[in-house]
Amino acid sequence: MTPRARRDITPPRNYGAAAVIGWDLYLQGGDVSGGSSGCGAPFEQNPTEELWRYSAIQRKWTKLSPGGDPLVRLKRHVAAEVNGTMYLFSGWDFACDGGVGPGQLWNRDVYSFDP
Repeated sequence: MTPRARRDITPPRNYGAAAVIGWDLYLQGGDVSGGSSGCGAPFEQNPTEELWRYSAIQRKWTKLSPGGDPLVRLKRHVAAEVNGTMYLFSGWDFACDGGVGPGQLWNRDVYSFDP
């Protein structure tokens, strides 16, 4: 048996950060397809700022657009849940326009999301 393809699912990614709050899984950032491999990168880099929620009760993914400051593009970062708030830290962004740029931009900030 093959399940039907669903459209309400996060695009494939790696190196994202996730935390469980209640019955929901929150997934932020990660590397999605596309991007560039310049500036000394050994493979294509395309960090995203997207924030998704998977409801275990509804069995459904939803792309979120929270208010406040814009979401940050991060990959290889870490998430933790503390008292119902998701905290994101570490990881990096990538900037290499036309082969020029710093490449990896390390994140030294801590971000929070309170659903």
